[in-house]
Amino acid sequence: TNMVYIAVVQRSVTQSLCMRRALTHNAKRRSLLSQIWNSYNSAIKNRPLTTKVTVAAFIFSTSDSVTQYLTSTEPEFKWDGARALSGAIFGVTGTSFLHFWWMVLERMVESQFPIAKYRLLNTLLKVGIDQSIAAPFYIYSYFMVTNLVQNISFDNEQWEKVIQTTRKKANDIILPTMLVHWKVWPLVHGLNFYFVPLHHRVLVQNVVLVGWSGLLSHWNNN
Repeated sequence: TNMVYIAVVQRSVTQSLCMRRALTHNAKRRSLLSQIWNSYNSAIKNRPLTTKVTVAAFIFSTSDSVTQYLTSTEPEFKWDGARALSGAIFGVTGTSFLHFWWMVLERMVESQFPIAKYRLLNTLLKVGIDQSIAAPFYIYSYFMVTNLVQNISFDNEQWEKVIQTTRKKANDIILPTMLVHWKVWPLVHGLNFYFVPLHHRVLVQNVVLVGWSGLLSHWNNN
């Protein structure tokens, strides 16, 4: 009887120690995530544009690199650094545009339809204006910037050919890309504009861009 009692006690102590370790591990994990989030909030408050473009450059270049690997048909994978760099550069330029554009859009719509009183109408107007004006410009700029960076030339005649080829490619691909874009992004931005504070909206866009930028890269280079 004493042996059984001792075994039960030992098992209970072991289980308690395991639970305590698990709780401690989870607490540390939550603490780490909390620290990362607090650091991001501090950075977005003190250096909003720098923080946004840094995150976007990382996402675009990483997503492009992963897309290269997943779509490679070569027996031995070869990473295209210029292609990844072109994604990072657009991440900086495109996010800079969105940073200022969304501030202008917010003030413009808010002045006529305050969100406190017309929340749904405010959101619908911002989505409509953004998707009809800014979205085509953003996507067209993506194809222009990334292709120009990948094919940059310091020879004047060659550079003119690069520009012409890039413009034709962007013109050819913009419409089919936008038709897919409008199946995804109006809903994303509707939720984004309705629920998310202005200073965190680019972060939400960047999260979705993890997959979307890879898709753009695949279309652009195939």
